[in-house]
Amino acid sequence: DQSTVACDGALPGEVLVSKEVWDTLYEFNAWYWRSIKTEAEHRNFMVEDRPDGQQKIHSIPGKPPPKCKWMSEKLGDDLAEKEAALSAYTPAPVMNHINDFGAADLALLRRVTVLFLMLDLSYKDYATDSECLDALQSSISVMQTVIGDLEGYIKEFGVDDKGTVLVAGFGVPPHSHTDDPVRGVTAALTMYSELMKKGAACSIGVTTGEVFCGTIGNESRREYGMVGAVVNLSARLMVANKKGNYPGPTVLCDQNTYEGSVHKVDFEVLEPIFVKGKKEPVPIFKPKEIIKKQRGKEHMQEKSARIAKKFQETPPPIYREVELEHLRGYIDRLKVSKSNERLLIQGEHGIGKSTLVFELRRLAHECNIKVV
Repeated sequence: DQSTVACDGALPGEVLVSKEVWDTLYEFNAWYWRSIKTEAEHRNFMVEDRPDGQQKIHSIPGKPPPKCKWMSEKLGDDLAEKEAALSAYTPAPVMNHINDFGAADLALLRRVTVLFLMLDLSYKDYATDSECLDALQSSISVMQTVIGDLEGYIKEFGVDDKGTVLVAGFGVPPHSHTDDPVRGVTAALTMYSELMKKGAACSIGVTTGEVFCGTIGNESRREYGMVGAVVNLSARLMVANKKGNYPGPTVLCDQNTYEGSVHKVDFEVLEPIFVKGKKEPVPIFKPKEIIKKQRGKEHMQEKSARIAKKFQETPPPIYREVELEHLRGYIDRLKVSKSNERLLIQGEHGIGKSTLVFELRRLAHECNIKVV
């Protein structure tokens, strides 16, 4: 609520913070203001009190904040320990990429099933209501378990002016499955059912399509993101679900998700709706139940375990010998020419392009050739 009020009150070029934020900054960064000698100077030079209770920041005097010394003090110069400590805070797709290919830029276009979930815990204040925090912890535990069991990836979980929202993806590296739409719908139905048992209503949007999966930012600060039209559409369906004329919060899916899972999921076809960013009405579908229970979560877990065991015994086969020979010749030519080249690998969804690309990157990495 504080951020919403400050955002609405700020004019272009202004920085507003709530009184609570300013008091916290002043308390924990008192060294920051030591160059300010008088209260008048403090008020006029740095901060302006506004009638609405917000604080308008004009400038921050003094030296920049010192760098955090926690890492060097706790871990010393042991690089391996530092990497191990940081890995716990690094997204799994990024760690997998670093382990396989080093710290090269991670940027892939993947077919991903995206899931947005909005929780309605019927509490007013997370900061002061202990029962709300207990309910929130219980809910996120359910969501982590369900998504983890189906080999999905939790992109983020946050609380803002739009509500309490979780974003997840199925098909994000290193996990990719031909039945990701089924996994996404299964996760949505399972979480909906389990959360409702705990008294936590939720609205869910599920979409499928091509998504950019990679790092966003620069060398000093970046995050792993999922970007694409289907990501936005999933959020729109979640919101439409919340505001729609449906019998309570439910799960809504797009056309691609419906087509990718209708053979295993029983759907109800709903009237198309208009959503922000789309000129034409969007077809929507409401999943009701998994048709074949044995093909649900337990089956997918067993299948994933069998595949993982097989890959541990022997390398995953690539039935593209002709294409592999072309790639090996391509790498050999690059070793001689040492020039920058572009390579296009084109084909229909599901024929093994990603596996071929990863093999290309492995071959290039062995020859110290950078692949972007």
